[in-house]
Amino acid sequence: MSASPPSPRGSAPPPPFYPEPPRRSVSPPALETYAGFWIRFGAWFIDSMVVGFTFALPLAILFPRQGFLSTSTCTQFVSGMCVSSETTYVLAAATLPDFLVTGFYFVLTWWLLGGTAGQRLLSLRVVDQTTGERISFRQSVGRFFGYLLSFWVFCLGLIWVGLDTYKQGWHDKLAHTCVLRNRRV
Repeated sequence: MSASPPSPRGSAPPPPFYPEPPRRSVSPPALETYAGFWIRFGAWFIDSMVVGFTFALPLAILFPRQGFLSTSTCTQFVSGMCVSSETTYVLAAATLPDFLVTGFYFVLTWWLLGGTAGQRLLSLRVVDQTTGERISFRQSVGRFFGYLLSFWVFCLGLIWVGLDTYKQGWHDKLAHTCVLRNRRV
């Protein structure tokens, strides 16, 4: 049996050579914080434009006399007020499609994309408050109906975002969601 020669006392084998990785400019890490009232208001404004144009433009084409460039005239006066059954019918018919288009837009984008177009443009994400992951379809539907409730009660549910510690509106609390904002340091 041959034994390896003993190394001199106090000397250790040289460390392996690891070349330094090339230095490259790296952007600072992103921090996620809760999105406040004004940034969320900006996202809502963008979304209202998106939904408005996708709904109002086809409505103006389908009902040109009742759309943006209305040429209808008042045909009947009752107690000094103009009443037109045709206009009333179109407005009543427009309410359900408007609700459905808006509902589909918000529910599907929150669920599938993690945020609406306005939220994504402003680097916001809607996440589950306990896991931080994408929300479920059920949460998305609940959040939409909570959103309607937040609007209907004098917008107090939306204003609540500015007052809450975790920047949650009533719709967020009902659906157990929160909105995060990516920030650069």
